Amino acid sequence: MNYFWIPMSLGVLLGCTSCMDDDSCVAEGGLVSTPEGWRAVESLDVGDVIWAVDPATGVRVETTITAIRSATRECLALRFGADELECTPTHPIYCPAEAAYVQAVAFVNGQARQILRVDDEGAQTQRVRAVRSDVGTRRVFDLSVDSEHHNFVVNGALVHNKSESGGLPSASSSSTGTATDEAPTSGTTSSSGASSDTGDDTATDGTAGSSGAADSSGTAGSGETGSSSGG
Repeated sequence: MNYFWIPMSLGVLLGCTSCMDDDSCVAEGGLVSTPEGWRAVESLDVGDVIWAVDPATGVRVETTITAIRSATRECLALRFGADELECTPTHPIYCPAEAAYVQAVAFVNGQARQILRVDDEGAQTQRVRAVRSDVGTRRVFDLSVDSEHHNFVVNGALVHNKSESGGLPSASSSSTGTATDEAPTSGTTSSSGASSDTGDDTATDGTAGSSGAADSSGTAGSGETGSSSGG
C-alpha cells in the first residue's frame, strides 16, 4: 500500500492512492441535485433519480443511482461563492480549466482553482476562494450512477461518481494547465466557515470545458426545483 502526505499540513495520512479504493466521497449533509430539488446525500437510496451533467455543455440529464457506499474518512472543504463542499482529499472534482476531473487536493496547493457550478440557472465556472483543512473526520458517501457521464452535483459542484468505468484520474494526477487566477486561501479556519471571500467568484472565461458551458448568466441545463443552501 502506497502512502502520501497531503500538502498544506492537512494533518492526515491517507491510505492507498488508488481512486478505486473505498475512501469514499462527499461528506454527510452535502446536497445532491435531483429533478425534485436538493437532497442530502445520506437520504438517497439506490434507484433514486438525480442529475448527471455533460461537462462540455452544462446540460443536465436524469440518471439513476445504482450503488451507494459509506465510510468514515478525514475530509477537507472547498469554498466557492456562498457554498462549501466537504469531501475526501482524493475525490475527483471537475475543473473547467483542464476539461477534466482533478482530485480535491489539487485545490489545496493551487494546481486547480476552478469548479463547474451547476444549478437551476445553468452551468458556470466558479473560482475556489478558500480551502479548509480543519474539517476533521466525517461520514462520507460515494454514489454510482447509470450515466455515461459518471458524475453528479453536490452543493453546486460537479463531481465524479468514482465508478470503475468512469475513467478516473490517478492519485498522482494533477492539473497541468497554467492558471492565471490568484491561488485560493488556505488555512485552518473555524467551523463557522472558510476564509472570507473577496471579489467576483465567477471566473472571467465562464467556460465549462473544451466546448464551453454557459457563462455567469448561463442558461445551460433544464430547470430544477429547490435551491442549494450550501451544506
